[in-house]
Amino acid sequence: MANDNKRGRNNRIMLALQGGGAHTAYVWGVVDRLLQEERLDIVAVSGTSGGAMIAAVLAYGLSMERDAQGHPLDVAARRAKTRELLDKFWTDVAALGNLFWNPYRFTANPLHTSWNIDGLPVPVTLNALSLVISPYQSLFGPRQNPVAMAIGDSIDLEVLNHSPIGPALYVCATNVRTSQPKSFTKEEIGIPHLLASACLPVVDRAVLIDGEYYWDGGYVADPALAPLITHHKQATRDLVIVGVNPIVMQESEVPPDTAWEIIDRMNEITFNASLIAEIKRIHEVNELLRQVPAQALAKQPGGKLHGKEEIFMHYIPPHAEMAGYGVASKSNTALSFLQHMKALGREVADAWLAGRIDGGGASLLSKSSDSNLDELFINPHRPGAPALPHMVQGVQTVQTARGTAAVMTQ
Repeated sequence: MANDNKRGRNNRIMLALQGGGAHTAYVWGVVDRLLQEERLDIVAVSGTSGGAMIAAVLAYGLSMERDAQGHPLDVAARRAKTRELLDKFWTDVAALGNLFWNPYRFTANPLHTSWNIDGLPVPVTLNALSLVISPYQSLFGPRQNPVAMAIGDSIDLEVLNHSPIGPALYVCATNVRTSQPKSFTKEEIGIPHLLASACLPVVDRAVLIDGEYYWDGGYVADPALAPLITHHKQATRDLVIVGVNPIVMQESEVPPDTAWEIIDRMNEITFNASLIAEIKRIHEVNELLRQVPAQALAKQPGGKLHGKEEIFMHYIPPHAEMAGYGVASKSNTALSFLQHMKALGREVADAWLAGRIDGGGASLLSKSSDSNLDELFINPHRPGAPALPHMVQGVQTVQTARGTAAVMTQ
């Protein structure tokens, strides 16, 4: 995709994709919409858990030099092929959920019209069992993660690992022994690395890679921003983060008061913690760089202070409807649910591209960070700070079961 930039018409971006099980189908929708924008050139992508799966498919699709018949692929054809591969991956995930009788599969119906299934008998029972039975105590031995089949069917790892074109790729997992994040690169990624990034310890046994055991990367970096900035800030200073887990709740809904709402919010806080910390660190460096006098900065090599430049951060938030979905629905592989999440992702991506998200949007690329980052990540405790980013121009605010929601209007 780097070839796009030779035409001199594109904004180069680093893309960081948060994970969240089946909720990551929302990221599928966002990426699907971004791929239709010729003005965007993705030079590097980072992903964790479900975001790692999308990042890997994205990087593979944009790294394809030829199609199955050996014909050369131009930029537009690679983008179109990548969208097809993402569709195939998620359709396979749904089909495998059916094949292996995923107990969390659920389609909204007249008896239960909400996609939120936390309080239903099956999720409650399975959650209780996970507290007393570990994946290592199964009578049937290690579980074979069906997602491996979807990965193998959607990605040619040989092409991914060795293609000279396409974006750089980083997949994050948590080292069980050291508690540290590990970012695997495009050149080394295989199916075990992607499964490690999405390995929930109460569901699957830790994944062994090069003598170390790994769990879901969301515990320490969801998604990892550091490798993007460290290795690609010379190509672009624009970092676009796609969120899955709601950051801030409406004050009137705090604290959550049902058992499953408490568990859900704990899950959101856990998997948002690393992202909040990384964004704050980047913001602090940006603030320091802004305080350096221009004359002093001009004397530094390349006009940079110790090689550092301001990073422009942009956040594509989860659709506000997702605030009403509990943690159990992150395991729902019903195709209708995944397609619904994709549609939400495309809606918000449309709003972001058109500048209909107050304080953020594609118009700020190469200019500045989104101003709404302050309310979400930097200083959300000040009096009068909004609970959720306001969306304008074709988006209205409504109330959901868990707080304020911004939804698209016709």
